[in-house]
Amino acid sequence: MGMDIDEEKMQSTLVYLLDEVDKLKQQMKEMEGVREELDSLKKDYRTLQELCARLQQFQTPSESAAETQATTPAPKKPTPAESERHASAFHLTSAELAHAAIVATKAPPVSECPQPRPAPVKRRPVHPDPPPAPRFTLDAAQAARVERVRRAYERLAPLTDIETLSEQRDAFLHDWQIVPFSCTNGPERITGAGAPPVFAATDSPFRADLWAAPVAPGLYAVFPRSPITYDGVLHTAGALGDIFDSNYHGGVTYDHASVQRPAIFRHIGGTWELLEKGRLMLR
Repeated sequence: MGMDIDEEKMQSTLVYLLDEVDKLKQQMKEMEGVREELDSLKKDYRTLQELCARLQQFQTPSESAAETQATTPAPKKPTPAESERHASAFHLTSAELAHAAIVATKAPPVSECPQPRPAPVKRRPVHPDPPPAPRFTLDAAQAARVERVRRAYERLAPLTDIETLSEQRDAFLHDWQIVPFSCTNGPERITGAGAPPVFAATDSPFRADLWAAPVAPGLYAVFPRSPITYDGVLHTAGALGDIFDSNYHGGVTYDHASVQRPAIFRHIGGTWELLEKGRLMLR
């Protein structure tokens, strides 16, 4: 009987290790995609440098305007004889020219002349910013259940013995009816900035990045898989940075994630909708 129990524990441990190896292989494939994207960006950067060098060979508009102004001759001032000839062309005598000059000196300055009123400018009505969306709140019974799940989840963290961890984790998954799911568009989130996460259920809790515990019909408290290694791939491609606030710093890998507040999701018709972000303490 003792031999059967040992064999079952060894088989469970072997399954767990194989799952972790598969997970590492998947992360390595995603990193290869990131490396290829970086190489493509470097090629685009070199092409941009060549285009800038070619553009500098052409003359700028300001320099062209300065040369045009320098080569344009100043207008000639008419001589008295030319002025008299121009006046005769309009049949004006010297006396009429003198009278016109006197009238011009007595004319009021332009600033005192009545100016046309500008057309009134129609201003668009200023609408105040919409009030922030109210924070999602749980009722007392739901909040109490979320806290009980969180405490049970946190009890898995100190476990270092593989056999004990496997037993306690299986009990946690069974007792709280955990639903595993993950972000399925990780490569697009790495290569395309701003791509919203797309979530889907996963067949195994050990292959999922997220565990969801039901709180009410269609309402779930969501935790990271335990144990989990938190790094840049999980933060961005795995969308945990969208789901949880944390003390994450780029380039740093964390071995433990403590859940101070689980995220709250709504799951209806196969769609996972984030209602409230959670909070992690990484170390």
